[in-house]
Amino acid sequence: MEFGIVGLGHIAEKAYLKAAGMQSAASLVAVCDTDAGKARRWSESLEVNPYLSADEMMREEDLDFVVVLTPHNTHLPILKTAAKHRVDVLKEKPLALSMVEALEMQRIAKKADIKVTVALQRRFSELHRRYETMKDGVENPFLVEIRYTRSISRPDEGWRGERRLAGGGCTIDMGYHMIDLLLWYFGLPTEVHMASSARAVPGIKYDAEDTSLIQFRYGSGLYGSLLLSRAYAPDSESVRLTGSSGYCELGRDDIIQQKHGVQKRVHAEYDMTALVARELECFAKSLDGKGEVSSSIEDNLMHMDFINACYSSEKEGRVVSLPKRWAKVRTTKGYEHARVR
Repeated sequence: MEFGIVGLGHIAEKAYLKAAGMQSAASLVAVCDTDAGKARRWSESLEVNPYLSADEMMREEDLDFVVVLTPHNTHLPILKTAAKHRVDVLKEKPLALSMVEALEMQRIAKKADIKVTVALQRRFSELHRRYETMKDGVENPFLVEIRYTRSISRPDEGWRGERRLAGGGCTIDMGYHMIDLLLWYFGLPTEVHMASSARAVPGIKYDAEDTSLIQFRYGSGLYGSLLLSRAYAPDSESVRLTGSSGYCELGRDDIIQQKHGVQKRVHAEYDMTALVARELECFAKSLDGKGEVSSSIEDNLMHMDFINACYSSEKEGRVVSLPKRWAKVRTTKGYEHARVR
């Protein structure tokens, strides 16, 4: 099985290009970037073919799938190109710029009969999977606190600082990972309220929020908050569930469970490159009929429902109810959410 990578930016250099050689299910044979120098350097380093356009790469190479690591506003055009060439797609988050675009992606993929998966590396972490069961030890849970913050000096710079290119700011971008954990562990809330700002760089006007605070509630009475920021120090990442007898907190490398005064800790180093390698291998095997395709377009429509509700809440200045079209069902992979038509 052979694949190509479209987009040789930060995430490609940080993880994907290294991860390609750490798994044996598929071989990287081509790379693509609009920067000719970058494409040439990586092609020489990895001994693969370089291209300046995704269309040319998919036309010239006999690819089984492509990995899309480009700015958000390019994902739909690249998906259309993949559909034209009948090439499956593993793409970085988010699913789309909006729910309207997400539904268009679904229609295109279905018509072309191609598989599309959104890359959510934490789903392949044993620590994050373990939290799914350890949190159930919290008695009478009532509060969920999630935060994901990064201290970036200029959150306004680059395409991530422009809503038209990114679809929004930290909520739809880096926040997508934590929204996925929220939905994975606790399901879709019944209502949300979001407030955000783009004020971390004085004197500079930009419209993609650098910080957002989302409050949410479930019909069961469970409630909580999600803090996301590209301008908040120190860097942090955590999911904490609190109940009457203690709490269970997931960090990037640890789980701390405290119950009736007794504390238990589980440690596992978060290795982004290793997780991407596992993700690539699982996707390749699923295309080869040796597993199920995870995190499909259909799976991620719930994420888009949540994000859409958050931005609607901010725009309208009110609490917004989430669509009642998801049901929690038992599958071979555990509890997941299925769209109710």
